[in-house]
Amino acid sequence: MILRLTLIAAGATALAALDLAAKAILTTPPELLHERSTAWISASLFLLCACLASALLRSALTTAAAAACAGGLLGNLASALTGDQQVPDPFLFGGPTHGVAFNLADAFFVCGLAAFAV
Repeated sequence: MILRLTLIAAGATALAALDLAAKAILTTPPELLHERSTAWISASLFLLCACLASALLRSALTTAAAAACAGGLLGNLASALTGDQQVPDPFLFGGPTHGVAFNLADAFFVCGLAAFAV
């Protein structure tokens, strides 16, 4: 279990660092800064704990999924907590009113959820 927990924490830290680096390098227009509520922060912290608790399960896929989800959560939590509860979404496909804006943390979290579903 300690090994799985370490792998989750290390993977999550690496992915969060990658996300935060991308957010620092890429500019985000003000309209693509998304406000996060205190409830969102609380839910994210709860999900982060659930990801760490998944280390109890003996599955390499679950460990990888938990690391991806936790990395996404950490990246967006760090952005929200250091940016007046605003998270930048530097990647935009389409226009600002009819497109999809996201960041790497969003992608990591969704990929982790997909892996959990498998």
